[in-house]
Amino acid sequence: MLILALVDERTSVEPLVSLLGAGWRGYLRPSADPHSLHLALEAVARGELWAERAVLTQTIEQSRLPRLTTREQEVLHCLRRGWSNTEVARQLGITVKTVKMHVSAVFAKLGARDRLELVINHVEPAAPGAGTGGLPDTS
Repeated sequence: MLILALVDERTSVEPLVSLLGAGWRGYLRPSADPHSLHLALEAVARGELWAERAVLTQTIEQSRLPRLTTREQEVLHCLRRGWSNTEVARQLGITVKTVKMHVSAVFAKLGARDRLELVINHVEPAAPGAGTGGLPDTS
């Protein structure tokens, strides 16, 4: 089955990665020339993906990363700030025992042995001007 999307010129990488992750085989921008359309259709017909290199790279990288649940991501966010289990529990409105369960799951999925290794090897990308993501600043 050929599934090729036409996307706006201003569409950023993230929605395109999601598009491919949802089963679309490729996309083209409206400015694509007829030759590119021909190449894209042939590639998709062969079962290949058709996308810009940056989108393919990010798609591959995301497929290699372990999937953390939303709560595990929240716990990881707090751990990166050096918070104790008690602080994480208070912030997220869960018990310390539940925090410990999530911390263990994050360690296992990311292959970390302790909090230091987790923070060193899994640094959160910082966006310019980004704050604490709605969590209080403890510095």
